[in-house]
Amino acid sequence: MPPTWRLVVYVSLAVLTFFYLTLTVTFFYIRRHKIDDFKYRPLRLNLLSAFATIMLCVMYCLRTAFYPNEFPCILIHWPVHIGYCLWCSAITCRALSFVWTARFNLAKLQINTVYRNNSYEGTFDSLRDGKKRAVNGGGKMYRLDVGDREEEPLILRRVRKWRHAATDKWLAERIIYPVVGFSIVMALIVQAFSPELGFGKVKTVCPTTATSSLPITSVVVIFLAIICPFLCYLLHDIRDAFGLKRELYIAMVCGASACVGYFILELVAKTVRQYFGSFMFSWIFFMIWHTVSITMPLVRSFKKKVINQTPDASSKYQNFVAVLEDPDLFPLYK
Repeated sequence: MPPTWRLVVYVSLAVLTFFYLTLTVTFFYIRRHKIDDFKYRPLRLNLLSAFATIMLCVMYCLRTAFYPNEFPCILIHWPVHIGYCLWCSAITCRALSFVWTARFNLAKLQINTVYRNNSYEGTFDSLRDGKKRAVNGGGKMYRLDVGDREEEPLILRRVRKWRHAATDKWLAERIIYPVVGFSIVMALIVQAFSPELGFGKVKTVCPTTATSSLPITSVVVIFLAIICPFLCYLLHDIRDAFGLKRELYIAMVCGASACVGYFILELVAKTVRQYFGSFMFSWIFFMIWHTVSITMPLVRSFKKKVINQTPDASSKYQNFVAVLEDPDLFPLYK
């Protein structure tokens, strides 16, 4: 039986963790339209990664509370397989969606080369109509003819073909759901052939170096060693005004730190596990990620009304957002 103090502390932490994560995700969903960058923050991908975080963080606390041999291995096995696969795939899809959206917006801004021989004067309101443009400030209007449309940058036409692939629905259906299905099948196969698990009596002795942990460890290592560097390569030259690129970097750093911290406590600093479980490093970094990706945007949504009352403090930022909505405003913005 684990010490009473550890049981009380970590069970209480599990309850607080569950309520904190659940409440912030719920309010994030309710106030999603109040968040400035919600249009560029895929809802499904955020909610799926948050669900994985809840599943894993609660398991971390309960495993530590009943450490070493009082917590059922099956309650570690399933959350780890489903949670890690879901979290890794959700972060990957968020990065891909961000990259495609950034490329599409860049291609829209490049449309200004179509009008490079025209000089623009006026205001944003004078060019709001996407079909008509003011030329030389003289009030003369013209329509974009077929010849100009043919000059549309090739990159924009290419990106438009794949624009649907940047939506959270497409990414969830084509990547995340199959990955979760794969994780369930993998967990079933591992449980069927693992002597530490099985389908019979519930076992509580869960060795770290057991063969049952090799498949999911391989998945996590592939994500951190191969997929994360590739995502960093895609993200490194993107200039982001909303901070979403920074969030993705934090996610990958937290994932790597959680993995390294777990193995350090599990294989090296064994005496520390009596007070600070090997999963608790992972709990810390997952909580940091949740705070950055869910809680901070939620807090900013409550402050938005106050910020909007300041006199034109963010006019350049608002004009930048307007350019993304209508790339024909680019000559005025630059």
